[in-house]
Amino acid sequence: MMVIAHYDDDDDDDDDDGDDDDDDDDDDDDDDDDDDDDDDDDAQPHGDRAVKDTGSLYYYYYYYYYYYYYYYYYYYYYYYYYYFYYYYYYYYYY
Repeated sequence: MMVIAHYDDDDDDDDDDGDDDDDDDDDDDDDDDDDDDDDDDDAQPHGDRAVKDTGSLYYYYYYYYYYYYYYYYYYYYYYYYYYFYYYYYYYYYY
């Protein structure tokens, strides 16, 4: 494995124009941080979209429960009807 490194032996951080190189590097780092924050915001649902998705999920489960409730209700009455039919049949032949 070969490692390539650059060594700067110039201890003076000032350019000929008097600007400090460290300040420029700090500005670049700040710009990178801002870009990362934007990416994080895009990855998360927010605003109206989050409310809409949550509402859709709520209504989906609501209608699923509603359907299940009526299915159970229908099954209950079917069983009830079957019970009385059997009861009637029993007394009819008794």
